Amino acid sequence: MFEALSAKLRDGWEVELEHGDIRDDAAHRAMRLQLLHLHDPTLLAFVKRGSTLNDVDAIVALMSTTTLKNVSDADLAELCFALGPVPLTRIIGDLLKQAKTDDELEGIQAIAFVRHSLLSVMTPSSSR
Repeated sequence: MFEALSAKLRDGWEVELEHGDIRDDAAHRAMRLQLLHLHDPTLLAFVKRGSTLNDVDAIVALMSTTTLKNVSDADLAELCFALGPVPLTRIIGDLLKQAKTDDELEGIQAIAFVRHSLLSVMTPSSSR
């Protein structure tokens, strides 16, 4: 997806591939959603609607309609943890398709960093 961006936008950026076996599912995601300690009303509404969704596509679609501009970093971190690496990967892909500026790529990079951190703790040590 990154290669589909314009050469000008790709300039100065480097792709690092993730390795490992992602083990996550709807049951684990539902458990993480129940453990959230959010304060933002927008995210509380998202979690209420999202907790009934088992399909990653539906969760990503709901996420794409949720405004995150004024959400605190702490609440965003909690939400990313609850969503897990699979939906975050889909969100990154969707955002890459729409990226037009370096600022947007920086936002995608931040999500990718969070996903990488989640993968680091969710990947069995034998596949690291």
